[in-house]
Amino acid sequence: MAKEESVGAAFVITPDDFADASKMHNSASAGVRRRRIFSAISILIVVLAGAFTIAKSRSPIPASVGSFLLYVAPGLLVVLLLFIVMGSLQKAAIRRQHGRHPDVGKSIGYLINPEGIKLMVDNTSEETNKWRAYSRVVRTPKGFLLYTSSTLGWIPNRAFESQEDAEAAAHLAANYAPRYDVITG
Repeated sequence: MAKEESVGAAFVITPDDFADASKMHNSASAGVRRRRIFSAISILIVVLAGAFTIAKSRSPIPASVGSFLLYVAPGLLVVLLLFIVMGSLQKAAIRRQHGRHPDVGKSIGYLINPEGIKLMVDNTSEETNKWRAYSRVVRTPKGFLLYTSSTLGWIPNRAFESQEDAEAAAHLAANYAPRYDVITG
């Protein structure tokens, strides 16, 4: 198949698709979570080290440092806690979404081309998204994750007629998606 032509993918949703998509999403998001946690912990350590240093010094605290400790440090701690809580809530929401399977048994079709991706559900509804609508496309060992601002799409490898079609879809995503990542393990 020519790399710049349309590539089709079709499958019937199974409960395993939800489990695979969830696992692949968690793998794709692990690096982002680690960076966020590292950043949050780094900020906390800097704030606490500054507070400890000032508390241990015998000299009077300058007004600017005292204001910082009084107003900014507690705010940073609140932001850190919100950061952690919001991440946990988002992860729980994704788990709940994948825990329900109202779409099991539906036929899903994708048509992937240089203009974007067309999604067809049970031959009753269609949606076409241009590549810029996808914030990220991730190729995983089990398929493709399609991230928009509000949804997570999944195209399992079994949806493609051949490995060449999957490679052509990967080529299109790499060339046209705003962000394309590959996860190998």
